[in-house]
Amino acid sequence: MRAWGRLCACMMVLLAPTLVKAEDQPSRFYAAGVVEFQYDSQTGPGATDTLSNTSELALGLRLGNGFSLESTLVYEPVRGTADSQYLAAQGLYAETLMVQYTSENFTLFAGKIDPVFGLAWDLAPGLYGTEFAEEYQLTERVGFGADVNLGGVLGANHYGEHILSASLYRSDTSFLSDSLFTRRGHVHHDDGGAANTQGLSSFTIALDGMDMPGLPGFAYHLAIRSQGADVGNSRREKGVVGGITYDHELADGYEMAFIAEASHIWHADGKLHHEVTISTLGASLSKNDWSVSADYSARTVNTRATLPSSPDSHQIQFSIGHALAHNLACEAGWKRTSQSGINTNTFGLLLSFTFG
Repeated sequence: MRAWGRLCACMMVLLAPTLVKAEDQPSRFYAAGVVEFQYDSQTGPGATDTLSNTSELALGLRLGNGFSLESTLVYEPVRGTADSQYLAAQGLYAETLMVQYTSENFTLFAGKIDPVFGLAWDLAPGLYGTEFAEEYQLTERVGFGADVNLGGVLGANHYGEHILSASLYRSDTSFLSDSLFTRRGHVHHDDGGAANTQGLSSFTIALDGMDMPGLPGFAYHLAIRSQGADVGNSRREKGVVGGITYDHELADGYEMAFIAEASHIWHADGKLHHEVTISTLGASLSKNDWSVSADYSARTVNTRATLPSSPDSHQIQFSIGHALAHNLACEAGWKRTSQSGINTNTFGLLLSFTFG
């Protein structure tokens, strides 16, 4: 099975340029994606070397009258290990699979979805900038939702673009919760955890703003979530997140970007008196084909027994990237992670190929 998984990744790299160039796609079908190979070398206690492949393929089929079918397939390591590994434990699964209706000012969707909560897990720059924020990212939920352009609906686009998003959902416990090649395991209701309920009892609400008059380059994100729990002594998880981004073009062709985001989760993953606060600060500077970035991330975990006054964990990272061609890029990075008084250093190299 591992050999088949590696062959799958190689085929995506070799065939993508001819199969899914945007200008060659049929009008009803569209596809885009990225193939990434990353090597990480961790020093210090428990030193490891890891080579992994993360590939994503977004597919869409236009059905007419604003309706479409949308799906995102992900091929990545689905089981962690404390040992060194090279293209091991790679699995393929469907992160999203939904029917969508799109009009000028709103979008409706239903199926397997990714509710909107936070931006730093996607937008923080650098090789390792998104790692802490990925802990509160919401993926692979079953339900429905909508995005509404408030400016367009209210006839107030001159105040900028403000998108209100809302989703009602539960965890995916269907066969799609498992993976191919390397199995990550089928999620069952009895497994418990946040959003793992019989009905659609979890929700998120988010508001995103951009292109505001007098604030060029600024954007904001605010969101709340409430995730139900059915099993055992699990508690309803509640969370908030807020963040801003800023992009600015400097003199001599330089461009800078900045992101700041913080989240707080009560009863994280349904655990009583388990509170997690995560914050991310990131900045990047780019010119032509080169970019440099730096990030600081912190995580504080509070329980009834322990109320730390400083972050339980924090991480700094620096990266430098170079675009080798229109759709081929590489990035080198370093991170230093401190957790419970133990410091580890990791050096990494990423090669990425985008298509579509």
